Amino acid sequence: MIHCTKCGTPAPEGQAFCENCGEPLNQPGRSSVYCEELVQPVRKVTFGEAVKNFFKNYANFSGRATRSEYWYVWVFNTVVGLAFSLLAEMGLGIFATIFTLAVLIPNLALDWRRLHDIGRSGGWWFILLVPFVGWIFYLVWMCTDSKEDNQYGPRKTEANRDIIP
Repeated sequence: MIHCTKCGTPAPEGQAFCENCGEPLNQPGRSSVYCEELVQPVRKVTFGEAVKNFFKNYANFSGRATRSEYWYVWVFNTVVGLAFSLLAEMGLGIFATIFTLAVLIPNLALDWRRLHDIGRSGGWWFILLVPFVGWIFYLVWMCTDSKEDNQYGPRKTEANRDIIP
């Protein structure tokens, strides 16, 4: 089995072009056979998987969280938070408070794991306390793509989907 050098899609032997991106599979000077670990793209989780993992890893500050995991949970928390804010307008603000407290630790743990995924210590979360510019650095880091295997664990790929949550 060979893999596309551009997108990493597996292709059968003898195929001239990648079915996914159209890249020639046997260009002179470029190897069409890559190590499995190098060609595997970062695993994309679904919205449901991201929210399930968010609550499953309630206070897990070790490991890694992909960019899609982080942003799907951000969308979930924003939508649910807005819904509870509407309830607060009707005098049911206690639900918003309960939700905020219930997701405080999991959000911090997710942020910590997301920083691990880009090769930074979770302690960099405290950059948010720097007035005016801390959130800019933090936002850029949250948008950064996953790094290769690092001291916080292997990169999450489709190949290790069943091993790494």
